[in-house]
Amino acid sequence: MSGGVDGLRRKRGDEEVSFADVADHLDDFVAREPASAPTVDALARFLAGVEDMSHEHEGTGPTVDPSAPVR
Repeated sequence: MSGGVDGLRRKRGDEEVSFADVADHLDDFVAREPASAPTVDALARFLAGVEDMSHEHEGTGPTVDPSAPVR
C-alpha cells in the first residue's frame, strides 16, 4: 500500500474512532482539496459498505477485489 496508508496504520492504527469522526476528516480534506471530492466520495461509499467484509488483513494486503465496483 502507499506510504500514507501505511503511515496512518503505524501512527494511529491502535486508536478507535467513530465513522462520524472519519467522515468529518474526509469533509475537511475535501474542503482543502476540492479536486479530490469524487475520489473521497468513492472511498466513503466503499467504507459505508464494508460491514460484510473481513478485516483480517494484518500484513497480507487487501481483502477485497480491487477491480470490484464501489457500491
